[in-house]
Amino acid sequence: MNEQPVETASAEGGCDQAGAGRKSLPPRVSRWCAMLLDLSRRNRLLSFRDGPGAVRIAYPDPAAFEDAVAGGRALRIAGRPEAPAGSLPVDPTPEFLVRDAAAGRVWADPGAGDVRKRLLAISRAGRVDLEEGGARTIFVVLGVLKWRDGTGAKAPVYRAPLLLCPVDLAKLPGKEGFSLKRADEDAVSNATLLEMLRREHRIEVPGADPVPEDDHGADVAAVLEAYRKAVAPLDGWSVEPEIWLGRFSFGKFLMWRDLVERTDELAKSPVVAHLLAGGGAFDDGVGAVEPAETDSLTDANWPPCPVQADSSQLSAVLAAVRGRSFVLHGPPGTGKSQTITNLIACCMAAGKSVLFVAEKRAALDVVHRRLRKVGLSPFCLELHSNKAGKAEVLRQFQEALEYAGTHPPEEWDRTLADLRSARRGLDGYVRALHAASPCGLTPYAAFAYLISHGADEAAASGVGRFSALPFGDDGAYEGAARLAAALGEAAG
Repeated sequence: MNEQPVETASAEGGCDQAGAGRKSLPPRVSRWCAMLLDLSRRNRLLSFRDGPGAVRIAYPDPAAFEDAVAGGRALRIAGRPEAPAGSLPVDPTPEFLVRDAAAGRVWADPGAGDVRKRLLAISRAGRVDLEEGGARTIFVVLGVLKWRDGTGAKAPVYRAPLLLCPVDLAKLPGKEGFSLKRADEDAVSNATLLEMLRREHRIEVPGADPVPEDDHGADVAAVLEAYRKAVAPLDGWSVEPEIWLGRFSFGKFLMWRDLVERTDELAKSPVVAHLLAGGGAFDDGVGAVEPAETDSLTDANWPPCPVQADSSQLSAVLAAVRGRSFVLHGPPGTGKSQTITNLIACCMAAGKSVLFVAEKRAALDVVHRRLRKVGLSPFCLELHSNKAGKAEVLRQFQEALEYAGTHPPEEWDRTLADLRSARRGLDGYVRALHAASPCGLTPYAAFAYLISHGADEAAASGVGRFSALPFGDDGAYEGAARLAAALGEAAG
């Protein structure tokens, strides 16, 4: 993702819906779309070339290559085959490449330059994308569309990927090179290319999106043939059976498509409807909860906060359970992740579903670790990074199904009874600590005075009940205080 330019609408395409067969959009949505849709020739999904961010794989047939990696078997990527000593280097034959792929090894194209350096750069950048953004950006390109931007001999020629197959690229120990393995995700069509063809050339490619399937996964041959038929009338355009490994990002395009195709559905949310209309602060009609109100709104079993929380954090949790929309501010280290953990737990207890999103994967991991620590992992479905694969999602569903019924309701009742008993004891201690005696003092005020004047814990260990002090409500304490002050002055 770091290689991608800031996605803005090209001058040719803009964000209007002319020729796209879609209804017009509200002005604000059009402005948002203009910042998301990139149909310029800087977009690698429309124009990529041989360079540091890409490696061409030497293999004769994209469909057969996709079948070779469909089973999840790792393939080692090697550089140009070594020629026998004393002989000239030769290009590998198709038969040689197919035979080696069956043995678990594929070769980079002889013209790919420093293969190891390129693979290392792609691997490192892809790992950063996954860790920080939670999205895979390393794909194998299956088939390329060579297209001309204009007419005439001087019209520039570009290459656009047709099918993108997500893969994991890992460095092997020592100098063994790199391994390529199919990720547990489906191959996808280059939707940005399809949109460009639709807008600028009025070309539809039926059968390309969604990707058709065969016995081994994606039906690559059918997709390439669909593109050949679609671009056949265009002079100088062709579909090439090339295979490339590189980094590509199309998250912003998917956001653009959601805005264009699902505006009415998204506007059903009051928050989104307010954003579409604009103007003024958003008011959802749900009152805020002040920190001073939390004691009167909580009891022994509500809200069920699994981690510690103070009154300001409890007020945020209670407001969220009520359905209030708000922004939670706080500098680092003030307990925002703990508050989010409690907020999720309490909303779950109230029968609500919670979607937690973050710009950085680290923030997601912190909250998930806290939820897992308090026993809520079976209720969490991770859909970021390597947790988004089909097998991992199914495993999480299985964990949730197996967890159901393992803890009977009686266990929860016993836990609540223990919680109520502990809370009564703590509440009694707090009441006693702040109860005023006949002399007007509270234990809290007395202890605070002693500690602030250098006393240690032993100074308070022999203190008896304040009610035993010989001062009543007739002002004797105040009189004694005045006498003590006068005695101090006289002694001075």
